[in-house]
Amino acid sequence: MDALIFGVIASSALVIGALVGARIQLPKAVLAAMLAFAAGALITALAFELFEDAYEHGGIWRAGVGLIVGAGVFTALSAWLDRAAQGPRE
Repeated sequence: MDALIFGVIASSALVIGALVGARIQLPKAVLAAMLAFAAGALITALAFELFEDAYEHGGIWRAGVGLIVGAGVFTALSAWLDRAAQGPRE
């Protein structure tokens, strides 16, 4: 029962954010800054969690190369998705 309560509390921010976002129109610059911060926070948290395990299992070189390659792939795919979302240029 405790897990259910904590799960509802932890995920309530998503629901509240969705309701606020559906009702309030933010300027694009503010929205872009908020999304960039959120993406950076998620990437940082993920990198810290995964890098430690990679370092323990593969050593510093494999972990470092994996981090750099992963960042490059992420950046390339993000840029590609941005171009694809804009549609064909006329």
